Amino acid sequence: MDDRYFSKPIGNNILTFLNFFPFFAFLTFLNFFPFSSFAWSEEKDIVARVGDAVITAPELENALQKYVPPGSMHGSMDPSKKEKYRKNALNDLVEVELLYHEAKSRGMKASKDAVDKAVEENMKRLGSEKKLKNALKKDGMTLDSYREKLGKYEMANAVVAAVVKETEYSEEELKDYYEKNKERYKKPEAMQIWHILVQVDPSASEEEWLKKRDYALQLYQKIKDGEDFRSVAYKYSEEAWKVKEGDLGILHRGQLEQEIEDVAFSLKEGEVSQPIRTYSGFHIVKAGERKPETQLSFEDAKNRLRDELHEKRFKEKMAALFERLRGKYPVKIYLNNK
Repeated sequence: MDDRYFSKPIGNNILTFLNFFPFFAFLTFLNFFPFSSFAWSEEKDIVARVGDAVITAPELENALQKYVPPGSMHGSMDPSKKEKYRKNALNDLVEVELLYHEAKSRGMKASKDAVDKAVEENMKRLGSEKKLKNALKKDGMTLDSYREKLGKYEMANAVVAAVVKETEYSEEELKDYYEKNKERYKKPEAMQIWHILVQVDPSASEEEWLKKRDYALQLYQKIKDGEDFRSVAYKYSEEAWKVKEGDLGILHRGQLEQEIEDVAFSLKEGEVSQPIRTYSGFHIVKAGERKPETQLSFEDAKNRLRDELHEKRFKEKMAALFERLRGKYPVKIYLNNK
């Protein structure tokens, strides 16, 4: 799909519950990119202490890769932005240590099967057990110390999973929230839309933009003079939907660039807009059948309700947990000294 002029993807991509929680993604990231010098413990390399545990500079640099785009680690990134990323990465590492301490206090144990699976996946990724051991050796680790580190992340993850289980809402709670917040759960106004694009390079000169505008006006005039919109779209539109004669289907408010949406939803059925300028060029749209905003039933809104409330409760519980753990296990940061 060519979605340059869409503000968000079209479709029914339903996120699973855990997709809302980036902490799981963070643990997965560490499992698949394990090679940092965790064994380093010289005082000058310590960037933080969490209880009796230390976080080292090499460990932080490894975690930083999750935040920094490829190719940006060697001076091409604004220093203030990189510093912000570094603080975020360090906070992630601190929270892993806090969760690991909590897991130990709860008597949790690392799942041997989960650790074995992570090791096996990394062996496959590198090609063999020997290559994995060599990679670990370069970073001052053995296979045993690596397994121990993975076990720590597995235990931290288990605490998060336990919190997830505490976020369930009953059917009655969901219904009560729905009744009190019905205005939030409506299917927005929608409309059948046909579209023609005259593409312009955003960096083009104003003279080039004016030429393209004149061309778009010529296409608009063809339609006003009686040529079928779909025929003009098929012949002249400069985007993927031309093969469907410019038919974008039924779109609701929020799916188009604001400039296009404002014009499209102001048209009456069958009306055609004059060229609309956006960053990608000039757009001509035709309005089709309009579908009014409708109230979603509880059953139709239930999955969205559950996801939203789970996320809210999860964030609240995790925030409360970390506040308690930071009080129980002193956290000292030395990042500004590095």
